Amino acid sequence: MKDQRRWGCLWVTVCAVALWAAQPGWALVISEIMYHPVEDAVTQDETLEFIELYNDTAVSEELGGWAFTNGIEYAFKPDTLLGPRQYLVIAYDPNTIKAVYGIANVVGPYTGRLSNSGERVELSNANGGIVLTLRYGTDDPWPVSPDGAGHSLILTKLSGDLEEASSWTASTQIGGSPGMADQAQAQPEGPTQVTLIDIGSAGRYFKGVKEPSPDAGGKAAITWTQRDFVDDPTTTEWLAGANGYGYSNQNNELQYIKTQLNDMNGK
Repeated sequence: MKDQRRWGCLWVTVCAVALWAAQPGWALVISEIMYHPVEDAVTQDETLEFIELYNDTAVSEELGGWAFTNGIEYAFKPDTLLGPRQYLVIAYDPNTIKAVYGIANVVGPYTGRLSNSGERVELSNANGGIVLTLRYGTDDPWPVSPDGAGHSLILTKLSGDLEEASSWTASTQIGGSPGMADQAQAQPEGPTQVTLIDIGSAGRYFKGVKEPSPDAGGKAAITWTQRDFVDDPTTTEWLAGANGYGYSNQNNELQYIKTQLNDMNGK
């Protein structure tokens, strides 16, 4: 598990056969890049470089142990959380960004510099797996004004392909809009929630420590998914309990868990 200090969580509406360790919703996006800000007239230094992340989910994303590993280098501190529908700015010079833009949701500094001629940027999770990657460019079809004219690159649609130039445009205003939405961006839309089974309704579950319906050879089978499968607790190892089923130590997750399976943690 990515953090032994935190219990994993599990939601299942029909049974708890397949365990799902808590993972980010993967709706995290790189939403803005300032790779070539206007140089300071005195120092000739581009201190206003930044990358912006946006969490397009209804739950917090845990970024502790994650890191930018290509383009720039920055490792997020343990217990770093990015709240739902929130932005986080990763800056070359955090204090300058905070002072210039009057925002507080800034971390850094990162090492390395974003190339003014375009390069690949990668964000990896705590296990080293690449979560987000894109290679931004400076020539058509990429927007050209972010290359030194003071604009930033803005992801126009949160669901857009990060690798496609058509997903990006120049910021509406000089300097970009770190830590907040740009006018050029589509307004973040929350997911549509469809209730299939009410939380707390009666159900049956099977703890996923062995196969719930093995074949004659003891191997996995999908018999338990069939409509005529018998899951009667009086004659089988299936158990009765209110759904959802799972385990967690997070209050925002526990509201969805009515049958706690704390003995399943790590198993």
